[in-house]
Amino acid sequence: MAMIHHDNRPYDVAVSEAAKKFKERLEERFHASIPRVEKVIAQVQNDVPQDMIAVGNKLAFEAKENALALIPPQSEALILHPHALRQVAEKAKVRNLASFVTELKGRGQWGAELIAENLNRIYSHMNGDRYLVRQLRGEVRGFLSDQYRRLDGHEMLDAFVGAMQQYGARPIDGFALQTKISVRCFLPMIFEPFPGEIVAVGAELTDSDYGDGFLTLNGILERMWCTNLATTTDVLKQVHLGKRLPQNIRLSDETYRLDTKAMASLINDLASNVLGPDAVNQYLAFIRQANEQKIDAHAITGWIKQNLNKGEGEMVLEKFNSPDVEFLPAGNTTWRWSNALSWLANETKDDRRKLELQDAAGVVLQPAKKPMGSDIPFTEAQVVEATA
Repeated sequence: MAMIHHDNRPYDVAVSEAAKKFKERLEERFHASIPRVEKVIAQVQNDVPQDMIAVGNKLAFEAKENALALIPPQSEALILHPHALRQVAEKAKVRNLASFVTELKGRGQWGAELIAENLNRIYSHMNGDRYLVRQLRGEVRGFLSDQYRRLDGHEMLDAFVGAMQQYGARPIDGFALQTKISVRCFLPMIFEPFPGEIVAVGAELTDSDYGDGFLTLNGILERMWCTNLATTTDVLKQVHLGKRLPQNIRLSDETYRLDTKAMASLINDLASNVLGPDAVNQYLAFIRQANEQKIDAHAITGWIKQNLNKGEGEMVLEKFNSPDVEFLPAGNTTWRWSNALSWLANETKDDRRKLELQDAAGVVLQPAKKPMGSDIPFTEAQVVEATA
């Protein structure tokens, strides 16, 4: 049962025997996560992108050993990372070109040569738009507008860890993808939003130096019985960060440096919005509400078709409809559906897909205001670009 307060602590901290057991498990995970978190920190410190500004119609492309290379003026060929290649295709503003490139990429050398031929013709006829080419050790990982908001990822991470320490939160996991990083911290305590349900609460920072998603600061929830995790709404999306600058405006390195410091300060300021007492208590209220909200399993099939592949859809629906009440909470509720998506995330070995599915689990959980029908409230969030 949740603790009844006789002091001024701002949380309902669980004190049951189950809670004590899971608190010990949480401590073990804090220690076990050190190598993953250190890997993220090392990547942020060591993988500092090298930038150049290039004019689109001066660029060339070539096939190179089944890969694609970009050749800036008076420079050696740079291999295009798959993420950067998608950006090149998207920046060309030719309908369906990105799908065309993805399809041909798996066709070997001749497919790469056809991609290069098309990109050369398209970019040679484009105007003088300028692009920020971000490369690391001879590989282009980002192909962006020259007005891309260049923030120092090292300072973002430092600000996040420092802000979390204000609340006693400790690093518990990290993801070091080639074009994106994520670090998670949890409070060192266990909560019981309703009798018999044990959860941990924390926060997550996700960042990319290459335009692979937005800079995000999220709350995270984990059901401790089976370590199902959901990521809640990003608080940075709720802050107006300013419009894009006009194309004819050029910023100095000093301006970028000051912008980085301002964003790091903002992360510190917003820490209470994801991990302060009011935020934690709101998360617990979300869970209670989601556990009371009934959901028809047939009503989620439309969402599944739009957001999951066939294999994922079959797995999550089978799990949701199963009698399992260990890995998933009991009842046909929004809370069970959120945990079914989190369970699916745990089953995937691809870290990128895992993060996407945990985001989905959080968005499904958070509304919890009306019975879920064909209009599943998991849509693209209204986003203010933090990395324009």
